[in-house]
Amino acid sequence: MKPNQYQAAVAATYAGGEYAHIGQSNTWRDDIKSCGDSLFGFLMNELDEDVTTQPRLAISRLTHATGHLIAAMEAVMPLVEAAEDAQSQSGDAAG
Repeated sequence: MKPNQYQAAVAATYAGGEYAHIGQSNTWRDDIKSCGDSLFGFLMNELDEDVTTQPRLAISRLTHATGHLIAAMEAVMPLVEAAEDAQSQSGDAAG
Protein backbone atom coordinates (compact mmCIF):
# COMPACT_ATOMS: atom_id res chain seq x y z
CA MET A 1 0.00 0.00 0.00
CA LYS A 2 1.28 3.46 -0.90
CA PRO A 3 1.56 6.33 1.59
CA ASN A 4 -1.55 8.42 2.15
CA GLN A 5 -1.84 11.92 0.67
CA TYR A 6 -0.43 13.56 3.80
CA GLN A 7 2.62 11.32 3.85
CA ALA A 8 3.09 11.82 0.11
CA ALA A 9 3.02 15.60 0.61
CA VAL A 10 5.73 15.38 3.29
CA ALA A 11 7.85 13.06 1.16
CA ALA A 12 7.54 15.43 -1.82
CA THR A 13 8.76 18.46 0.13
CA TYR A 14 11.02 17.19 2.92
CA ALA A 15 14.72 17.88 2.32
CA GLY A 16 13.99 19.56 -0.97
CA GLY A 17 12.15 16.50 -2.29
CA GLU A 18 15.05 14.12 -1.68
CA TYR A 19 12.59 11.43 -0.58
CA ALA A 20 9.78 12.20 -3.05
CA HIS A 21 10.06 8.71 -4.50
CA ILE A 22 9.14 7.24 -1.11
CA GLY A 23 5.84 9.12 -1.27
CA GLN A 24 4.85 6.93 -4.23
CA SER A 25 6.36 3.66 -3.05
CA ASN A 26 4.48 0.52 -2.08
CA THR A 27 7.48 -0.34 0.12
CA TRP A 28 7.58 3.03 1.89
CA ARG A 29 7.65 1.50 5.39
CA ASP A 30 10.86 -0.33 4.55
CA ASP A 31 12.17 2.66 2.60
CA ILE A 32 11.92 5.02 5.58
CA LYS A 33 13.80 2.53 7.74
CA SER A 34 16.68 2.38 5.29
CA CYS A 35 16.84 6.05 4.23
CA GLY A 36 18.91 7.02 7.28
CA ASP A 37 16.82 10.07 8.20
CA SER A 38 15.05 9.42 11.48
CA LEU A 39 13.20 12.75 11.44
CA PHE A 40 11.71 11.94 8.05
CA GLY A 41 10.70 8.51 9.33
CA PHE A 42 9.13 10.08 12.38
CA LEU A 43 7.07 12.47 10.26
CA MET A 44 5.89 9.70 7.97
CA ASN A 45 4.86 7.57 10.93
CA GLU A 46 3.06 10.47 12.63
CA LEU A 47 0.92 10.89 9.53
CA ASP A 48 -0.30 7.30 9.51
CA GLU A 49 -3.72 6.06 8.49
CA ASP A 50 -5.45 7.79 11.45
CA VAL A 51 -5.13 11.14 9.70
CA THR A 52 -7.02 9.94 6.66
CA THR A 53 -10.21 9.73 8.73
CA GLN A 54 -9.34 12.70 10.95
CA PRO A 55 -7.47 15.19 8.72
CA ARG A 56 -7.05 17.81 11.50
CA LEU A 57 -5.01 15.20 13.35
CA ALA A 58 -2.21 15.75 10.81
CA ILE A 59 -1.83 19.39 11.82
CA SER A 60 -2.23 18.57 15.49
CA ARG A 61 0.54 15.97 15.37
CA LEU A 62 2.90 18.20 13.40
CA THR A 63 2.23 21.13 15.72
CA HIS A 64 2.92 18.95 18.74
CA ALA A 65 6.19 17.68 17.22
CA THR A 66 7.22 21.22 16.29
CA GLY A 67 6.78 22.30 19.90
CA HIS A 68 9.09 19.52 21.06
CA LEU A 69 11.70 20.41 18.45
CA ILE A 70 11.64 24.07 19.45
CA ALA A 71 11.98 23.15 23.13
CA ALA A 72 14.95 20.92 22.32
CA MET A 73 16.59 23.68 20.28
CA GLU A 74 16.06 26.18 23.09
CA ALA A 75 17.64 23.76 25.57
CA VAL A 76 20.68 23.15 23.36
CA MET A 77 21.25 26.73 22.17
CA PRO A 78 22.78 28.06 25.43
CA LEU A 79 25.14 25.08 25.49
CA VAL A 80 26.25 25.78 21.93
CA GLU A 81 26.74 29.46 22.70
CA ALA A 82 28.78 28.63 25.81
CA ALA A 83 30.95 26.22 23.83
CA GLU A 84 31.51 28.82 21.13
CA ASP A 85 32.39 31.45 23.72
CA ALA A 86 34.88 29.07 25.34
CA GLN A 87 36.46 28.30 21.97
CA SER A 88 36.64 32.00 21.14
CA GLN A 89 38.28 32.81 24.46
CA SER A 90 40.84 30.01 24.13
CA GLY A 91 41.60 31.22 20.60
CA ASP A 92 42.09 34.77 21.89
CA ALA A 93 44.48 33.53 24.58
CA ALA A 94 46.51 31.57 22.01
CA GLY A 95 46.65 34.46 19.57
